[in-house]
Amino acid sequence: MVLILYEAYVKDGRKPRREPVQLQEERMDFLEPRNTVPKTEHDRMLQEFNEYKKRCNKILNNVEKVEPMMGKPYLKINMGIGDFESLKYQLK
Repeated sequence: MVLILYEAYVKDGRKPRREPVQLQEERMDFLEPRNTVPKTEHDRMLQEFNEYKKRCNKILNNVEKVEPMMGKPYLKINMGIGDFESLKYQLK
């Protein structure tokens, strides 16, 4: 049927015009499972994040910049050895 229409179009003497074909994308996101987390687990993760944030802020507040007379400036963390070892153990 398309061939018959094409031949009739060509017999008119006009050249067939090529138009770009527009394809519509199908939305398949409704088929994908949603990644949800139970509220209790979300609350626990949020609390752990807040505790981690507090620990990081505590460490950052103990950092000071040292500018020696000779050499490059450096950062010094005012922290006891026990606190440092504890932090190192927690991060392993």
